[in-house]
Amino acid sequence: MAKKAQAVELDAGNPEYGARLAQFRKAAGLSQLELGQKLGIAQSIISRYEKGERRLYDDVLAHAAKILGVTPNDILGVGACKPTTPDAATISKRLVKHMKKIESLPRRAQDKVIATIELALKGATS
Repeated sequence: MAKKAQAVELDAGNPEYGARLAQFRKAAGLSQLELGQKLGIAQSIISRYEKGERRLYDDVLAHAAKILGVTPNDILGVGACKPTTPDAATISKRLVKHMKKIESLPRRAQDKVIATIELALKGATS
């Protein structure tokens, strides 16, 4: 007989866990839909987790943490959390997609793109 996933011993309605989940999801450049697809669950469930309306079971919590590059304790706010930049949650999805494209380029091409960006930024701030 299959063992039912155990609930994390935390209140199902606590929005603090959901807020941290949303923060880490946004910092990873993922939409609720994209995270849901990676977890194999609907976007509406992710929304309910983030609002604190639904309990995060330990198997979902562990899988989500792995996808987001954090630990379950980071999401739950237990112990020291990974440092994030203040703007990490507000980086635009468009910018993240461009950064991922740049990362996929060969090193020499990356250097050229970065040099071009630095030159453009220097001109924009002068």
